[in-house]
Amino acid sequence: MTSTTTHILATGGAALLLLTACSTAETLRERADDVEKLADGITELDEALSEEVDSALDEQAEQQHAGDHSDDAGLTVDVELNESAYFQGLEYEFGRLATVEPHGASALGTDLTVEVTVTNEWSETYMPQAPASLRWDEPGTGNTIEVSGRAELRQVPGGSSASGEYVFQVSEQDAELFDEDSARLVLGESGSATAQVPVGSEAELIPRLPIVQDELADDVLELGPVNVIVDQVEVKWSHGTPDQPQVPEGQAAVVVSYTLNNTGDDQACAARGAGDTFSLISSDGAGFPDLRVSERCVGGGQSVESTTGFTIDEPFDGDYSLTMRLPVGFDEYDDAVDLTLVGDDAGDEDA
Repeated sequence: MTSTTTHILATGGAALLLLTACSTAETLRERADDVEKLADGITELDEALSEEVDSALDEQAEQQHAGDHSDDAGLTVDVELNESAYFQGLEYEFGRLATVEPHGASALGTDLTVEVTVTNEWSETYMPQAPASLRWDEPGTGNTIEVSGRAELRQVPGGSSASGEYVFQVSEQDAELFDEDSARLVLGESGSATAQVPVGSEAELIPRLPIVQDELADDVLELGPVNVIVDQVEVKWSHGTPDQPQVPEGQAAVVVSYTLNNTGDDQACAARGAGDTFSLISSDGAGFPDLRVSERCVGGGQSVESTTGFTIDEPFDGDYSLTMRLPVGFDEYDDAVDLTLVGDDAGDEDA
């Protein structure tokens, strides 16, 4: 091999090495560019993900804030009722109905409470037994929504009053349909003579307060030696003490208090059982027998106070005849007095 040839080969090898080096450098530059683009993409993706995370956290915080103040954004009630109703011999006076504060909402719904004072005019202690519900008309339909209340009451000593409350848990679904204008508090269950206190302007007051028939006092039935003086006639919606049930829907109770004066020498006793002493007969001929008498007998020359009652149909306004039959010795006497029962605008209608 000549020196010339050797020189040419060396020169070619150097050139080849140079070309190879140049190609490698170009490849490295391209890879560097790719890495830089990848890094930029990762940065952009990271920024986008950060924005999405921040947005989700903000939305979650807003939802939590709305949940903590759902009683402000959702069902909010604050009404002074200041009305009374009578149920099973006790008077219920209702005060403020309001959303529970703070945080009146929970996963189960919104709590509403109503203040109540229960008055017991009887001589013995009684536990209030009136079931309560919050009702309203569903807007745009003929439906009624009812939420049962939880009673937080205590025993009421005779001749006194005790305060307490009812709690109504309104679900989120019912809260969306709440209509305050038609809302009312109802004492009693369907099928009984319920009492009603309005919450909104469209609801009716049905207090079921006893209605004393003042003009009927002092009527006298003459039964031989026994004079029966009518002391008081009341229309009510329960018979007797608070442990007695409310009368059925569509009916009313008539309670007659009277005094037996026996001017004779022999004892006089009314018949045992119901329906054998008094009758109340309406002007259209409907008859209603008595539900027993509290005192059957009166001794010669003595007086005794007694009570009887009737369950009659509503509407009860109208004329009646009160008749009484009483055996004295071997004789039996009967007499009758006329009476007119009158109600008021709210006391003789059903809830």
